[in-house]
Amino acid sequence: TNEQPKAAIRSVEPYAYRRWPYARIPYLVSSDYTPNERAVVAKAISNIETATNCVKFVPRTIEQDYIYITPDYERGYACYSNVGRMGGQQLVKMQGDCVRESAMTHELLHAVGFGHENQRPDATQYITINYQNIRPVS
Repeated sequence: TNEQPKAAIRSVEPYAYRRWPYARIPYLVSSDYTPNERAVVAKAISNIETATNCVKFVPRTIEQDYIYITPDYERGYACYSNVGRMGGQQLVKMQGDCVRESAMTHELLHAVGFGHENQRPDATQYITINYQNIRPVS
């Protein structure tokens, strides 16, 4: 529908300094990943490049701002990414059962600049909570 592209635009990082110049995102993949895990990263990158037709992930050479896709076990278990370009080395931390295509695509979209739809400032205009459908904590 015509609403889908508008909704996607509204969920993108609004601050220019958090956007990746020319929609090019330098990336580095940790050598700690297995070949199968590296294939998951490649598929997630391909998903985003194909779906957006404008974002391009490029292997890092000398760029100061880049994403580093890593399991980073030293900092505990977690799977996350900041939203948009932060500057310098930016972790996209993916480990364990997070290293699957859907989760990897999700976190890489955060690095691109997409946040969660339900956290947009205008979310309450589009989301209705049916409190009667919420089960009490037992």
